Parts: sequence; structure tokens; C-alpha cells
Amino acid sequence: RDWEKNPSLLEVLEDFNEAMARAGALVIHYRAHFIRKLAEKAQVIQREFSGGGEELALSYQTVRTVTDPVGPHGYLYEALREHQNSHRRAELEAKSCLSGPHKDDLLAAINGAARPAVCLPGADPDRRPLPQTLAEREIFQEDTGQWPILLLDDVLSELDQRRQDFVLGRITGGQVFITCCEDDRLPELLGGKVLHVHGGELV
Repeated sequence: RDWEKNPSLLEVLEDFNEAMARAGALVIHYRAHFIRKLAEKAQVIQREFSGGGEELALSYQTVRTVTDPVGPHGYLYEALREHQNSHRRAELEAKSCLSGPHKDDLLAAINGAARPAVCLPGADPDRRPLPQTLAEREIFQEDTGQWPILLLDDVLSELDQRRQDFVLGRITGGQVFITCCEDDRLPELLGGKVLHVHGGELV
């Protein structure tokens, strides 16, 4: 950001770009493989969640020079270096790094219609499709043998009865916190404890 006042700062830019490309290639590699696994599982869950009426497609979007995110590390490194070189002037003018995995995104489409899908750092988890959240949780359990804590903030009120039953039937394992305005069915379905909050206090 200060290169105009202190041009000597640009002397380390090439070393920085080299390190960024090498580390970035690894991040993109692992993200792409995880998202491919996530997409397969989330697609199945979305189909069951919707009673066969919806198809969820997740896709990973990184810098445009990377045409194959699941490609070998060497290819990803070269593609990131190409992007850095082609954007050097734009980066200097923007005083910001425009090449690398921090620019990545996860795209979702339900029956072909695009909608937000997020699981990358800094993204709002409340915007992600619920089947994506369930898929992430199940992948974590398969990989580690433990269920992660699941937090669902007022999702049931947005679902019809059949979808509510599907979600509640799918989250029987592990520790789950659900906030909602209707608590009459939760103890029966989950066998858990219901806590009432009124006026910001636990009653």
C-alpha cells in the first residue's frame, strides 16, 4: 500500500508473490478436493430434503487462470503465477493482492438457479443451504469419528412439516443447539432439554 511513497518496498514483492503462489496452490488443491466431496454428499441430502424435487449443485470458483482446481500442485502454482503476472499493474494500482485463494468463492445452484453458498473463511454461515451444513457435519464425523457441535438458528420456522421432520431425523447424533419459537415437538423428536428465554433472561 505504501509503495508510491517508498518504492523500495517493491523489491520484496517478487518473493512475496512466489510464497503466495506456492502456499495458495496447496490451499486451492485441498479446497477443491473437499468441495468435490461436499458437493456429492450435499446433492444427495438436498434430494432427500426436498422429496426428490430439488437438485443442488456446488462449484468451486478460484482465479480465472486455474481451469482445473483439482489439478496437480505444479499446475496450480504455475496458474497462480500467471494470474499474478497478468494482474501486476492492477495490483499496484489497487494497492491490494488480487491473486490467490483469498479471492475464492463457493457457488450453489438449486435446480439451476444460483443462490449464495458459503463455507469459505469470512463468509456468513447463515446464508448457506441447510443440506450443505448437514453435509459438512457428516463429512467431519466420517473424517474424525466425532460429531461437531451443530448450531441451528431458527431454521425450523422456515421449513414445512416434511422438511422439519427430515432435518430433525438427520441430526440425532452429536450435540445440537436449536433456537426456535415452537418447542412443542423438539423433546419428543430429539430427546433433549428445552430452555426458555424471555426478555433476554433464561426462565
